[in-house]
Amino acid sequence: MATVTSPRPVVIQPAPDGGVLPGGTAALGHRLLGLTLALRPPDGWIAAGLLTINMVIVVWSVEVADWAPTPPLALVMVLAVLAALVLTRVPLWTAALLPVGLLIGAGVIIWQLTAAAPEELLISSSAELFSRLGDWLLAARSEGISVDPLPFATGLMIASWLSGFLAGWVFFRYRNFWGVFALGALGLLSNLTFLPEQASVYLGIYLFTGLLLVGWVQSVRARQRWDAEGRVYDGHLGILTISDTSAVAFVALLIAFLIPTGGQWAPANSFYNFTRSPLVHWEEDFNRLFAGLPARRPLPYRIWGDALAFQGTINPTDTPVLQVNSTVPLYWKARSYATYTHEGWLSEGTVLKEPGWQPEHNAASLQQERFNVTFEVIPRYDSRSLFAGGQAIGANRDVRIETFDSPRYVIDPHLGAATGELPKTLRQAVDGVRSAVAADTFASEGAIASAIPSNFVLETVERDEEGRVVNAVLAEIVPAEPDVLAVRAAGGNADAGEPYQLTTSVSSAEPDDLRSAGRDYAPWVWTRYAQLPADMPPRVQALAQDITAGLDNPYDQAKAVESWLKTSLTYNLSIDPPPFGVDGVDHFLFESRQGYSEYFGSAMTVLMRSLGVPARMTTGYTTGKLIDGGNLYLVSDHHSHGWSEVYFPGYGWIPFEPTPGKQIPIVIPPEEQARRAGLIASAAETGELPCEIEEDCEELDAQLSADEIRPADGLAARWQSTAREALPWALGIGTTALLLATAGWTAWRLLLATPGDPMSAYRRLRRLGGLASLAPSAHQTPHQWGAILAGALPEQRASVLRIINAYALCTYAGRSAVDGTARRAYSDHTTDAAAEDGIAEAWRTLRFPLALHALRRREV
Repeated sequence: MATVTSPRPVVIQPAPDGGVLPGGTAALGHRLLGLTLALRPPDGWIAAGLLTINMVIVVWSVEVADWAPTPPLALVMVLAVLAALVLTRVPLWTAALLPVGLLIGAGVIIWQLTAAAPEELLISSSAELFSRLGDWLLAARSEGISVDPLPFATGLMIASWLSGFLAGWVFFRYRNFWGVFALGALGLLSNLTFLPEQASVYLGIYLFTGLLLVGWVQSVRARQRWDAEGRVYDGHLGILTISDTSAVAFVALLIAFLIPTGGQWAPANSFYNFTRSPLVHWEEDFNRLFAGLPARRPLPYRIWGDALAFQGTINPTDTPVLQVNSTVPLYWKARSYATYTHEGWLSEGTVLKEPGWQPEHNAASLQQERFNVTFEVIPRYDSRSLFAGGQAIGANRDVRIETFDSPRYVIDPHLGAATGELPKTLRQAVDGVRSAVAADTFASEGAIASAIPSNFVLETVERDEEGRVVNAVLAEIVPAEPDVLAVRAAGGNADAGEPYQLTTSVSSAEPDDLRSAGRDYAPWVWTRYAQLPADMPPRVQALAQDITAGLDNPYDQAKAVESWLKTSLTYNLSIDPPPFGVDGVDHFLFESRQGYSEYFGSAMTVLMRSLGVPARMTTGYTTGKLIDGGNLYLVSDHHSHGWSEVYFPGYGWIPFEPTPGKQIPIVIPPEEQARRAGLIASAAETGELPCEIEEDCEELDAQLSADEIRPADGLAARWQSTAREALPWALGIGTTALLLATAGWTAWRLLLATPGDPMSAYRRLRRLGGLASLAPSAHQTPHQWGAILAGALPEQRASVLRIINAYALCTYAGRSAVDGTARRAYSDHTTDAAAEDGIAEAWRTLRFPLALHALRRREV
């Protein structure tokens, strides 16, 4: 009797690929694996990755906004999250570990600013870093101006580290993701508040990744809880959570962003304005301390505070800001500035007083060729400033005027400094004190008082222990009418929609009057309005002298400077701010040679001061648009403006307009207007205009027909603007499309693509079966599992069993069988009958029905 024995099945082992890791590399790999396991977050690495992506989106929006040149903020954010992850694994109290995280952050920020800072920051060492930050703090304490981008860049890096570290800490330590959203949303919304509406795409991406994080974390925690309870659940729950959450989040965000925006809800808008009002002063401080920041979003109105910094791009809008009813067209002044610095203008040393107040030491002084105008203003926004045309002298509501008190001069009689540049009367006062003390070092107050001019008052005399005169303090007698720099609402703001009336004094002086005014400036005018920084670039004064060569009076000099600025430089709203460490006017005149009205007005004021002529910078609005040929002017935000005022003895402040395309309106007193109207009416029958007013009327007609200048964008500028606005959407859509394409390609390759051999076909079958809640158990053989799968898909039974049989044949048969029968059974390119029923065809028949079955399966 013959015994038939079956050969032992040949188990095919994977052949070594010759790529065995060296011992050292293998040890390193084991260490890295151990470190990965030790640092594994409570909710897993996928949750940690989603958290990091969510926070990186916040700094991404900041980097794209390009507020200031910074090292990569995304790197700082990633390092902050990683530091939080590492420190949360240390079994110490939170109070002990948080300072460590802050110290690590300080080290990272200093390292990045000194080693990887962009060239625009101009940092050569950590010592320079701390020196410049110290200068910024000094400016903050002394009400100064800073155009240095370094402090803001440092602030962005600190905010990035703190938000990343604290978000990681509350998530990894306390498993709280709502703290993550609070920190991220605070930073993102703060940034988006000052960006165009198109930038809301970052909010959409942020919310999308946030919803993914919530869905994944909830899934992980549910599975952890079910594992602890010994409950059975689908193994594909995590993947389904991601897919379902992605779909719901995408649809919800799409609907939210496509729904048309309605109007403002009045109660909400009022509440917003109420909560925002305490921040107005903070906004003024922000503008002066970070003056180099560009305007990324058009703001509805300008804020003119105690500082006017040289800024970069501005985006004025067509938003109405004022409605003015006036018989005389004027520039509506917000405020004037007396002190010039390299970074901009300051209003310092002023006092707020009620109308009618007079300086402590004053005398009556009548300015020539002036008349009063009363007009009504209806503001369209809440503002501390009341807008006056000319020199304000009265109001119909409670207001405060910002002005100067009588100036004091401290004179040291023992100094021998030259006094040749001082105004005549101030020079006489200094010489008088010196002569009195030179004659008697113990000179009495009466002796000193009798030696000074009559427009000064001796206030105090300081003496040493023996009674010798150390110095004398003189107060100047100034005009009784205050020198008004601004008019403010008493106790708060002038509310939007509430009209007020102002009465102002306006000059009607003719050019010949101003030419003959001379240069006999009172000391208070000269000391306040003719001074420049001691280190002013000398080429500014040289330019002023070249422009005014051959002119012997301040009026002709002012007109020459005004004309030169109008014709030699370019008007442009889109500019970069002056670089750190340079003078703003010098940079405008010789380097950039382009800017907007505040640069033109500043340049004229500085050029006139360099000639020894008192001048000041003034801001506010131009006349606006005349409505229906009456006395009503509609003023919009794009009428915001800056100009220069020059002082003429006996005539006061006279406005000049150096900005190209602008012109100071013709000022005609109401009585003269009435007289001219009568002349025109009497000449109606002849059809000829009286010659005495013909020239003025032609000039008036030219002024009223001139529209406000608006910069004309070229084709390249429009394309650049369009590209900038579309960039966030393009990046968001492109990134989403790339992620979806990558996910689709990966899913196809892992689940649905036609396999190249029975082993791959079986692996794909297991994956799809797992998604359909039909994954094989550990104790099941392939045929047992195949029977279950075929029972779930009876129409695909033949295809299922064909793949199972081919897999079993390849796995448990000999190599000859693998190379022969199994290959022929699989191949669909052979000529035998097996080709028509091959594994590839079976898989193509089976894959989509099984995938649809997986989508319908959701029961746990």
